[in-house]
Amino acid sequence: MFATVFPPQTIMFELLKIAASMIGGLLSGIVLAYFKFWLDNRKKPAVTVDADLDRRNRVKSFQLHFMHFYKPASTSCYLLHNGGTFFTGEHMQKIKLYEETPRDSHVALLKPDFDSVPIEGPLHWWIDAMRENGKLLPGKQEEFICRDRDAITNPEFKAMMHHYGICCMFARLLRDPKSGAPVAVFVSSYDSPQEFIEADMYGLRTEAKNLAKILLDVA
Repeated sequence: MFATVFPPQTIMFELLKIAASMIGGLLSGIVLAYFKFWLDNRKKPAVTVDADLDRRNRVKSFQLHFMHFYKPASTSCYLLHNGGTFFTGEHMQKIKLYEETPRDSHVALLKPDFDSVPIEGPLHWWIDAMRENGKLLPGKQEEFICRDRDAITNPEFKAMMHHYGICCMFARLLRDPKSGAPVAVFVSSYDSPQEFIEADMYGLRTEAKNLAKILLDVA
């Protein structure tokens, strides 16, 4: 048997083809990664300090207006966010009390206890209850309506309401209209019994939609 001997030019040509293929693949990966980075950042422009302060001022004005007309013990706005990742790569789901307006100094403030805390335990139950209600209630309203805190099935959330002196609550999950992702929660809390009749529900739902427009800059 005689070994086949390739001319040096053929070997060099094959090596160049392999090298060109590897370089081309590497460059393609870099270009695609850069394009994805550019696309993601184009969709989500950085929020300036001025824009954030303006939005916060609009939320506070909204809450003052809401307190004047609806007379709850307090109204609050929570933001949902990913607060980093675990070693497994799973996102840390967190909730932050963005703005809170109480009726007076006798109403317990929640903000010191809800500065970017994990959505787990009673908070997970609360948000999941809103999602489930969206599947069951007419019109798919993603809401949590509590007329009697002692009727709450989750003992931890019931204990939270007792701890903060909340007797009744209306809460609504707010979603990004483009992505459909949950982004915030609007809450109206009461320290006295509430019936939540149809007229009340219409007003509360309308105000929740108004808050969503402020948070998401929707016209």
